[in-house]
Amino acid sequence: MGLMHKTVIGADELSRFCDSVFASFTRFDQRQWGKVYVRGLVEVEGRKSVRRIGEHVLGRRADQCIQQFVNQSPWDCSPVRHHLADQVTAALAPQAWVVEEVALPKTGRSSVGVERQFAASEGRVLNCQLGISVVAAGARGCVPLNWRLLLPPTWDDDVARRTRARLTDEDKHVPWWCSVLDAIDEMTGRWQQKPLPVIVDARTQTAVDRLVRGLESRGLRYAVRTDPRTPVVSDGLARSMGSGAITLRWWDHRASRPHYVTSHRAGKVIAEWAPDLRRPRSVWLTNLEAVRPPALIELLALRRRAGGDLVELGERMGLRHFEGRSFQGWHHHTTLVSIAHAYRVLHHR
Repeated sequence: MGLMHKTVIGADELSRFCDSVFASFTRFDQRQWGKVYVRGLVEVEGRKSVRRIGEHVLGRRADQCIQQFVNQSPWDCSPVRHHLADQVTAALAPQAWVVEEVALPKTGRSSVGVERQFAASEGRVLNCQLGISVVAAGARGCVPLNWRLLLPPTWDDDVARRTRARLTDEDKHVPWWCSVLDAIDEMTGRWQQKPLPVIVDARTQTAVDRLVRGLESRGLRYAVRTDPRTPVVSDGLARSMGSGAITLRWWDHRASRPHYVTSHRAGKVIAEWAPDLRRPRSVWLTNLEAVRPPALIELLALRRRAGGDLVELGERMGLRHFEGRSFQGWHHHTTLVSIAHAYRVLHHR
């Protein structure tokens, strides 16, 4: 792929961090182009195109080489994400894994997984890719560790688009809850990460019961936010209003008003109330009965913090700036963005 500028192969802090997360790369050129891309994501202001990354990091254009590394080079994301997870977990001691939807607006129809679809994170229908990220979240910061791209059903039989995006026969539409469980299974299985409570906002999703059953069957602790009108929560919500309920008041500084949580240990339901509403603002299905209410509220609040960090990834770290169209390239790009964000969190917080 050609020779590189000497600053890329230096022994500075960012290079050492990249060496640790790229430990699975057997080829020197892959490690070096990985450093180029991550450095560009960290340092380039504004849009992080491959042209601007090359000019900033190398002092010259290197579009073809950078595109080759991100879109065509056959490196496996999983061990890179595994190394990243080990570093993040050791440094941040996260309290939960927060599952967040990520919508990436696109023009045209060729980019992998793009379709006009409803994005809960945007609150509207738009032409976009939809992904999910499992974010390690805690008081010291948040870093996305694992990713899944949600392929719309329309992509299953679209041979032309599948070919351009280099999808395999196994790359098909699966329900969102299956993608969530698959990402977590990779983390607890192949990566051997110690399981943390799983926090999921599923208010706009269907089949919430299947996600909950999947988490239960794996022995995972969880809190799944759902719409109070969802049938799966109606009985438990009724119980949480009965005898034995615990009600806690706290002040929401962002909304400048008090809120209330009512919980019932046996019902596995947390109902979040605002004083001016007749029905709960949201309901959480949870098996975190042993967690005291104040600590549980802090745990659930991590979802908002993780969502805020993903917004930063989109705007500041280049998550929305991916120029490729392939399935493999999407996963490479999201992995490299996670590394760049982790470096900022771990070394510059």
